Amino acid sequence: MKSRIAWKLFAAFLVIAAWGLLVSYLTLVPRIDRFLINDIEKNLVQKANLIRDHVESLDDSEWNAKEVDALADRFAQEIGARVTLIAPDGKVAGDSDLGLADLPGVENHLQRPEVQEASRAAFGSSRRHSVTIRADLLYVAVKTKRGFVRVALPLKVIESTEKEIRRSIVVAALVALAIAGVMGLLLSRSVVRSLLRMSEVAQRISKGDFSKRLYSIPRDEVGTLARAINTMADGLESQLGEMKREKNQLMTILDGMVEGVLVTDPKGRIVLVNPALTTMLGLSGDSVGRTVLECLRNAAVNDAVEKALSEKALQEQEIEIFIGAGGGEERSVVVHSAPLTAGSVSVFYDVTNVRRLENVRKEFVANVSHELKTPLTCIRGYAETLKAGALDDPAAARRFVEKIETNAGQLQNLVEDILKLSQIESGRLDLAKSATGLAPVIGSICEEFAEMAASKKIDLRKEVAAGIAAPVDVQAFRQILGNLVQNALKYTPERGAVTVSARASNGDVRVAVADTGIGIPEGDLARVFERFYRVDKARSREMGGTGLGLAIVKHLVQAHGGDVGVKSEVGKGSEFWFTIPL
Repeated sequence: MKSRIAWKLFAAFLVIAAWGLLVSYLTLVPRIDRFLINDIEKNLVQKANLIRDHVESLDDSEWNAKEVDALADRFAQEIGARVTLIAPDGKVAGDSDLGLADLPGVENHLQRPEVQEASRAAFGSSRRHSVTIRADLLYVAVKTKRGFVRVALPLKVIESTEKEIRRSIVVAALVALAIAGVMGLLLSRSVVRSLLRMSEVAQRISKGDFSKRLYSIPRDEVGTLARAINTMADGLESQLGEMKREKNQLMTILDGMVEGVLVTDPKGRIVLVNPALTTMLGLSGDSVGRTVLECLRNAAVNDAVEKALSEKALQEQEIEIFIGAGGGEERSVVVHSAPLTAGSVSVFYDVTNVRRLENVRKEFVANVSHELKTPLTCIRGYAETLKAGALDDPAAARRFVEKIETNAGQLQNLVEDILKLSQIESGRLDLAKSATGLAPVIGSICEEFAEMAASKKIDLRKEVAAGIAAPVDVQAFRQILGNLVQNALKYTPERGAVTVSARASNGDVRVAVADTGIGIPEGDLARVFERFYRVDKARSREMGGTGLGLAIVKHLVQAHGGDVGVKSEVGKGSEFWFTIPL
């Protein structure tokens, strides 16, 4: 590219210089020719005037044919030109190019153009072919008292002078053209170097490299272009820096959002997905460039995006999306899709937990209502029976009052458990955890339930190492273990066994209550820690259970940072366990 531009500039410069010199030559040479002729003519006039003055100074005795011809020859030698002396009647009195004997045969010169013009003006001139000497001459004639003096110079002398002048002009033009060519080559190389530097800087700018600038800028149009490139580079660097800052700020905002964001182009292909949406919907890392339907496999989301693109209006709807292979996990998502200038943006709000909590609240209200309804119905029924006359029968009245007292106690336990569970779930329960030896606490709990175990002839055992300790809230720990031991004793038949154990394992203390009771069906194991869930509802109520004990156990263990679980086999017994991190 460098050589092509340099040679183009050089050729253009050389052509312009050549045309300029050619035009100058064609204009100048004719003017020089005219100037040369006028100068020679003026010189011949001066010489003719000198001869005229000499002729007019001669006496009549000196003016004879022989003297006049000799005078013409002498003057011709002195001025280097042909001299002709013409009498007033036009006869040639003397001629430097003719002998005295040849003069009578020369034709009359009175009608010659130069003689005619000299008779009317200061001098006359003409250029023509001389028949006498057979040559082209320039004639100049002046009038005297004795006739006319004519001086002639051969045109070949003038032409040779003109040729020499033209040759000099051509040589000077060629020298000037050579100098112009050298200067043009140097100038073109200088311009090309500047253009190459500007091209290099422009290419770097186009690739995002703004570290280069143009220096040593000349004060011409190229310099103006160089300064414009520097100004453009400064402006682009500033604008791109601002765009990068805005982009980084936008990406930081998108990365920090808990809502999912999906941006598409006008054709519905994904151009941006934030991490929250990837996590929320389980998208793969190659979502960009694909369609919404290909990535999400959900027609409702695809319809919302397409409507936003086609109708240019905000679309809002709640959609159920199944995440994972085979439609494993179901999520409730509220989608807001809005059109952009070139595409669309959709914001996804995960309301799965909100809907789940709403369902839990509904179930809780329904369960509480059901749990309260049974004892309240019993109390009211017994009270109406007593009012109807059972008070008169002391034995029946006593029995009914005991039933009322039992159901009232069950109501009180239910309310206390509800309040306790509410306190735990709301985070208002402050645990005063401290390093506590577990053996004494477990021994104390077993002693509390020793009478209950003895009444059913159940063997209540404990297997706890003496030095085992854990950071626990003692009251909460006693409620956790107490609930589990009480449940084990309730659902273990007579002459069974209940074992309480505690051991350290993998940075945790694992506490377990194992029984030889009726066991839990496999289908119920996953739900035994839910509120109000009972495997055998009728039997649970008869034993005074509220259905909240295991839910309280689960939340108290989680408040300690531990985990809870159960293993069971119908007819062989169950083992409830929980862990406390050391």
